[in-house]
Amino acid sequence: NKLTHTFAVRRLYLAEQLARKASEVRMLEAGREADSVLHHNLQNCMADAWGLIDLFLEGFEGRASLLRQAAGRLQWGMKWSKQRSLITRLTAGTYLPELTPVGLQCFMGTLVQGRSVRQLPCGEEVVSLDEAVCALVLENALSNATRHGRASDPDVCLSAELRPLSEDPGETLQEVVFRVTNYADPGNPRITEDFVRRCLCGERPHSAAPNGVSEGLGLQHIFMAATAVGMQVS
Repeated sequence: NKLTHTFAVRRLYLAEQLARKASEVRMLEAGREADSVLHHNLQNCMADAWGLIDLFLEGFEGRASLLRQAAGRLQWGMKWSKQRSLITRLTAGTYLPELTPVGLQCFMGTLVQGRSVRQLPCGEEVVSLDEAVCALVLENALSNATRHGRASDPDVCLSAELRPLSEDPGETLQEVVFRVTNYADPGNPRITEDFVRRCLCGERPHSAAPNGVSEGLGLQHIFMAATAVGMQVS
């Protein structure tokens, strides 16, 4: 009996050690994925800021506005550099949504700060949402729309509206629908529905990306963040 008990304790100890090692490996992989997400977002912010500063140095009109936009993009970069813990939880699948009251118009204003993006008015509605994760989703959506739209003027637009969750007249709950639109660049290859679908399903369809089209990192990050808080992406 004592020997059997010893073997049982030993097996339990080994099982706990294996579980701990597996957890450490998962967190290490999640940390690497989080670094990839951060690198992608920071790279976009720095590229935007450099482009604006370069226009300023070239003497383009509205130079003060260019510097303000560059400062806005740098502020976004500083903000995201502090979000590694949140992004690690997202990539590890351990993130729990943190809903807070958010002024919709103000929230959208921070998203377009430093960008040439039209923000459509949506009133002074206060909604309950996960501000950090929604910002991650929309940050990537706006970057994609700007970088892969029409070269001369992609005319990126951000809008939001509240919709009832059901057609029941007694239903009081509503959902927030964000929309990012742009003009496509006619010189770029068309992105296939299959490519977008595979990106939004969390795949990495590098081989499916048409020539001249990004490999879908932004779409993958959108899917990852949206899935964590139950957002639908289309």
